[in-house]
Amino acid sequence: MGKQNFTKSKVLFVTFEYLENTGGGIGACFNGLVQHLDENTPFDVLLFDWHDTNAYFRWIQYVDGSEKVVHEEHYLDFFDDENHLAQYSHIHILHAGEEPMNIAERVKANGSPQTLIYSCHSLFKYEQHIRKIPEERVSFEGRMLKQVDVIHVLNRTSAGWLEESYPDLYQEKTIITIPNGVDIRDVADEEETSEQADTDTVTIVCMSRWAAGKGIETLIDAAPKIQANRPEVRIIIGGRGGFNEWDEPTNIYIRFLDQKLEETEATNITALGWLEKSEVETYLKDATLCVLPSEIEYFPYAFLEPCLQLTPVLCTRLDTIKETFTEGSHFIGFDVGDSDTLAEKLLQALNEPEKSQAMVARAREHICSKYSWASVAQAYTALLYK
Repeated sequence: MGKQNFTKSKVLFVTFEYLENTGGGIGACFNGLVQHLDENTPFDVLLFDWHDTNAYFRWIQYVDGSEKVVHEEHYLDFFDDENHLAQYSHIHILHAGEEPMNIAERVKANGSPQTLIYSCHSLFKYEQHIRKIPEERVSFEGRMLKQVDVIHVLNRTSAGWLEESYPDLYQEKTIITIPNGVDIRDVADEEETSEQADTDTVTIVCMSRWAAGKGIETLIDAAPKIQANRPEVRIIIGGRGGFNEWDEPTNIYIRFLDQKLEETEATNITALGWLEKSEVETYLKDATLCVLPSEIEYFPYAFLEPCLQLTPVLCTRLDTIKETFTEGSHFIGFDVGDSDTLAEKLLQALNEPEKSQAMVARAREHICSKYSWASVAQAYTALLYK
């Protein structure tokens, strides 16, 4: 397939998550982004439905982001068809995996002229020291990265992880830094009702997805000390998903947390399943404090979301957070895995509510000034059509 003239300057996003088929952070980010792309950034979406075990032969195309077309042929047939591809100037891949790797390799093997972009929301190779990631997934990631023209990272820290993991590719590829965003319109709508209700209930929440590297066990280990000093405190841990045959590392971590919860002496913990976005927002809004005990975060929505609800955050001293936010001014910090310090600082924060509220107010102001989806969408448009 030789060089060709595009009939349109259009982007094809390739994803496992879109609209109602959203099960994690990448899908939430993508949904937020496309709502703010203007008419000068036309796009289609190729969605592999992760509920469908036969995705090779049934996948969904959203024309102009909305018109749903169900395809029954093998997905690679689409990328072998010059008439299909002629309308796209860019193919933007949002996930690593076998199917995205196959697409990237097929596009390059066919000599198709589209620019291939990969948005790096995680790095399997880098995470191997934290999560038990199968070698096959790491291989898929590396092979795909070899094919793409542009790698999009979320911040300087994750760019450093990319360089550490793939030093040769880092030098060869174009690296672009664009953060994720938040919808500050939602914040404006909440201004009138953002204050927490006057109640004697003290609630600590952790709303991270139950996946290896989220450090939820640190909060469970801190719970007995918290309860001994403040018996009225309730701890709510949300985000327990179900078991999946394709994600054994997460299955292992869920079983590990289930066992921790069964064995803990604390009686003040409530564990919840997977929550919808509106449910998470309600828990965050009603909470006294939020705990983020992660070992790794690429772009920590679990930090931004409670701040937007004016709920103070205790979090691990992650480089991706420290790159933008300041401990003592925006958040209360502790080291990864340090349950004793977490308990001590949490108890101190409960005794100094005015100080904690001042921190989170500064954090929210900073978030709204830096991470609006409108400005992020403008950066994407500049990337795609510079």
